[in-house]
Amino acid sequence: MKGLLWVLFEKVGLATLSMMVAFWYAILLGPEGFGIAAMFLATTLLVAAVQNNIQNNPLLATKEEFSVAMAASLKGWMLISLLTGFLLYLILILYWGNDYTLLIVICVLHIPISSVSKVLLSELLREQQYKTIALRSILGKLLGVVVGIALAFQGQVKLAILVQSLVDLSVQLIVMAIRSQCFSIKMFFRRFDAQERHLFYQLVIEGLPSGLNVIDSGFKTRGVVILLGILIGPYASGVFSLAMKLVDVPRTMIGFGLTTWAIGKMRAASENKQALCSVYVSASYVSALILTPAYLGMVAVSFPLLNEFFGSEWNEAAYVTNWICIYYLLQSIQLLVPQLLVISQRTHKTVTATMLSTTMMLIGGYILVPLIGMNGIVLAMFISLIPMFYKQEKEIKEILGLALCL
Repeated sequence: MKGLLWVLFEKVGLATLSMMVAFWYAILLGPEGFGIAAMFLATTLLVAAVQNNIQNNPLLATKEEFSVAMAASLKGWMLISLLTGFLLYLILILYWGNDYTLLIVICVLHIPISSVSKVLLSELLREQQYKTIALRSILGKLLGVVVGIALAFQGQVKLAILVQSLVDLSVQLIVMAIRSQCFSIKMFFRRFDAQERHLFYQLVIEGLPSGLNVIDSGFKTRGVVILLGILIGPYASGVFSLAMKLVDVPRTMIGFGLTTWAIGKMRAASENKQALCSVYVSASYVSALILTPAYLGMVAVSFPLLNEFFGSEWNEAAYVTNWICIYYLLQSIQLLVPQLLVISQRTHKTVTATMLSTTMMLIGGYILVPLIGMNGIVLAMFISLIPMFYKQEKEIKEILGLALCL
């Protein structure tokens, strides 16, 4: 329980600070300007999220000597992230042009920094060092906000949003590197030998289902911002991004906090099926008791909040916020299933359902958005829940057993 309190302290503090600063940026930029910055950040974070899940989850569950697995992962993912960053740079330059070169470079730098950070985070999660995780996140966010606000006061608001995120990631990386028992800068200068390459290959193969699975959640948060920007324009991206920031209050403060805490507890109980079931059921009850009133409360306050602080130009964000809250409330029924699949090394079981869900959302959005605007993407998100609900429910029954959990 002490670990959960540290995790919630981290998530509540970070989400509150992030929300307040994002609101300020949104007021300064308006929907269109905020949407442009959101599209840049969403692009790089979507790529990083897929890559990070491929590398992070296998390290959490690996039976190999962790220091050896960590060294192999660091070397391999540094090479891959540099290549990914270069390709992303070319794509963004082709789409946005040379006028946004500085923003694009800052976006690309997120990828290698995030890649190394996730490896170090795996060590802390395995050891259930929730206090260190919380403190490193809060320090990174605070320093990022200071730099972002300084740039915003100089009139560089779009740049401020991206630099704030980059400073946040960099500070977190430095703190984790200092606290790590296994990490050494010398790792990068040792030869990437055949044994490490083979281990890295095994980790990647094991992690691919996790990377594919996160595409679903990634596209329904960051991918939607990009899709709306392409189909409607930056205004729609800005409205949806602000709505997601409001929803992040319960989603990030509580939802991510619970999953971060639960995965460590479930891993500790992974050798005992009954203990694992007990942890899963208890954490699920806690999440339901907290998340349900949190999401419904956000629905109640979204209209007066946006009208009071943002003005009429942001009214559409309130409607989007309400529907997204209902969407995540439904999704929270199976909040801990992805973590259970990671611990059980069964993430590959939901890949087909995940890809089907993502495809349904993208095709549905592409068809519906031109017809009914932003409501089209929300409707597509609700439709895409069907295959994931069915498959994840089936996996819970197979892993834990109905009789055992009752």
